[in-house]
Amino acid sequence: MNMKRIKVLSLACILLFGLAAFAAAEEPAPDAASPVAAESVATQDAHLSDPDLQPPVQPAPEEALYGDWYGILRGLNFVLTLQEDGTYTLVYPEVSKEPTQGTWTLDDGFVYLDNEKIPSISVMREVLSWTAPGVLLEREARQTYAPAKVYAEAVPEDFSGYWESTYINIDGALLRASDLLDDTFIYIEGTNAALGGSIFGDVIAEFTFEDGAMIYQKTEGNISAEVKMQLLEDGILLVTLTSDAGSTNEASALKLLLAPAYNEYAASRQPQEEPAKKDTRWR
Repeated sequence: MNMKRIKVLSLACILLFGLAAFAAAEEPAPDAASPVAAESVATQDAHLSDPDLQPPVQPAPEEALYGDWYGILRGLNFVLTLQEDGTYTLVYPEVSKEPTQGTWTLDDGFVYLDNEKIPSISVMREVLSWTAPGVLLEREARQTYAPAKVYAEAVPEDFSGYWESTYINIDGALLRASDLLDDTFIYIEGTNAALGGSIFGDVIAEFTFEDGAMIYQKTEGNISAEVKMQLLEDGILLVTLTSDAGSTNEASALKLLLAPAYNEYAASRQPQEEPAKKDTRWR
């Protein structure tokens, strides 16, 4: 998603929700085409509050880094393998089986790839932080989420509850909301909804209910915008923000997938996840 499209969507937020969203819309949005933006100063500040994302108390021994490390970039899974002989391979299994190869060294808590002068990777307590692409690498591969079908028989009561952003669909790539620093939340009661976070600001809107979906629309001048909320069969809330600036002849859409913090409809459809096992060898 380029900056022009992001600007159009920001204008849509202002149009939809007025000055309450203006401050949030004025802030530069992360450029999904450059995931470096996700690893911003704000990301570093967020790291400080998470013990697992801080440097280990004791420096990690080299042998603790041997093996596979998993991450997701632009919605695609990749595997970085650090070999004992000082070589590495990097492969995107969904794109190609042919890996990129190179060399790596560890020095004072930083991993240097291909004899670079500035380190690419910081060693944290539970993960590796690869600053250049702005992603975290973990010991276990994340399960790729595949959105379910729209629940066509939804009624307004099914939407009531509190929802938190989990994924963002940008140009077909499904990215974790946390990787893009998205903190969107929505509280729904009846056909009224409170929308908050960096995308919407802090607003309350009254929606209409049509064909199983909650919809809010507004047009002003040559700009029209719509927020559409639908329930998926797996209990996830799909929120689609679309805008059309007539002067640019360009339509833009942003899809947010929100998981229920509390929702009766979703409760029966969300399986309980077992806590992930953590590698604590160098804590």
